[in-house]
Amino acid sequence: RDPPRRFAPNRRRWRDRTRYLLQLNLAGVDYYTASLVYGYGETEDIPSGLWASLTGGYEVGELEDRWYHGGRVIWPQVTGGGRVLALSAAYGGFRRGGRFEDGVLDLQASGFGALHRAGPGYWRHFFHLRYTLGVNQSGDPLRLDRAGLRDLDREEIAGNQRLVAGLESVHFTPYAVFGFKAAAFGYLSGGMVAERKEPLLDQRLWADAGLGLRLNNPGLVVPTIELRAGVVTGEDGLDAVLTLRMGEITFLDRRLPGARPDVLPYR
Repeated sequence: RDPPRRFAPNRRRWRDRTRYLLQLNLAGVDYYTASLVYGYGETEDIPSGLWASLTGGYEVGELEDRWYHGGRVIWPQVTGGGRVLALSAAYGGFRRGGRFEDGVLDLQASGFGALHRAGPGYWRHFFHLRYTLGVNQSGDPLRLDRAGLRDLDREEIAGNQRLVAGLESVHFTPYAVFGFKAAAFGYLSGGMVAERKEPLLDQRLWADAGLGLRLNNPGLVVPTIELRAGVVTGEDGLDAVLTLRMGEITFLDRRLPGARPDVLPYR
């Protein structure tokens, strides 16, 4: 088939395509009751167990057709004292004419510690570590500002492999402002990107750190309000950043994947 003239060769991701996917899920998960994890005092269900999936299918594209195959394993565990450790591994991609393309390898470790009393409120500490590799990718490269460095806003810092790590400590206070519960937090994150054949650990380390305040009212359909002040590494040292944002704000992804089949994301 001849490509339509309106598409440039490097804009393959914008072409029409239809995917037919089948996914097999295996889940053995229990749920533990907790509070002051992602919410601000309401009861929360924390999964613990094993979730695995195998996905296969076929993509009919505007210019070419290709097969897809992938798999994912997620192992969240609730340990003593209310601590949580979650490990996950995922790998998948397309195959066309014997060539593997648009592949993704994604390895993650994340979790949080026990709740500690501190003055008038409670502390909880969170962490995450993630490595992502793109194999023969035709999409946009991996960027640091989309993977945990919340104060970095530079599209040119990108590559085909990425390593990020971060810490966040949250102090859930008993105070409320017009019904909005307040939580103070501090954060520190770092990351590196490189092309696939470059040594990742030899690249420059980009980092950000800061303090902030979140306001949330669980009884209203109003998004969380966050105000934070931080610093981020720049070309000539540290740059100061002041940010106000609203939305669903969580340091960790708290949901297990759904039953709907899909290809592994590359972002």
